[in-house]
Amino acid sequence: MVGSFAGFVQSFIACPVDLIKIQMQMEGAGYHKLSKGRGNIYFAKQIFKERGFYQGLTPTLLRDVPATHHFDISKTLIQTDRIGHYKGVFDCLKKIVHRDGVKGLFKGFGPVAVKSFQLNAVGFFVN
Repeated sequence: MVGSFAGFVQSFIACPVDLIKIQMQMEGAGYHKLSKGRGNIYFAKQIFKERGFYQGLTPTLLRDVPATHHFDISKTLIQTDRIGHYKGVFDCLKKIVHRDGVKGLFKGFGPVAVKSFQLNAVGFFVN
């Protein structure tokens, strides 16, 4: 229960950080030019004006409270969606399954599992 509460609280911090990070990655990949070369603070202000900092909050909550991988995938897709392709978390999940099958819900799970194992091992060792 405490872990779920911690996941709930940290989602309100993680969502804006993830949104800015993902949008900066999209800009670096040449998908858009939101910052116009003016730096990170300008970039964050533009994101806030354009959509606020909580685009993708629902899948972030669904990912972090019960900690499930497929909600992380939907969060990333929703946060990179600049044209409104996804109407919400479950619409996004439905479109993933339609496009890629159920296996699409587990894309990238291997590296996430390895990262999680390492982080938990270090946490266990330190405590």
